[in-house]
Amino acid sequence: MYKYQTEIEALNECNIKCPPEELYSFGGTLYRFVHPVDCKESVKNNLPVCKISPKRQLEDEKKCVAHASLSCFDSDKQAQKFILEKSLDNKKIYKSVGCCIGEFYISEKDGARTDSNEDGHFSFFEYEGTDLNSKYKITRELTKCNP
Repeated sequence: MYKYQTEIEALNECNIKCPPEELYSFGGTLYRFVHPVDCKESVKNNLPVCKISPKRQLEDEKKCVAHASLSCFDSDKQAQKFILEKSLDNKKIYKSVGCCIGEFYISEKDGARTDSNEDGHFSFFEYEGTDLNSKYKITRELTKCNP
């Protein structure tokens, strides 16, 4: 059972296959954007879009899958490249997703993931009972954060 099973079932009721069939349990290191713990935005560090912005319009199946999962990268460098490119068009992206990169240590009991795309990005679906807040450390500050 997934942590956000109710939200996943709601997507399935709209004929959107979530999570995708090609998921596999994952144990290892992953990288995500996070806010420092002293920042008020840090409460959103490990929440999927469906919990942060539940009414967000979902235009396509790709966005629907991301709606109930966490956005992750295979490496720190891939995450850094991604956000630097996105920040050229969206100056508020750091406030939205986080101004730091967190390195997470995941066991196979924590969740399942999709395959990575060419940019090293993948979706991670937490299993019920998983708490990622104790499984990471901040490894890189991308920009100054506002507490």
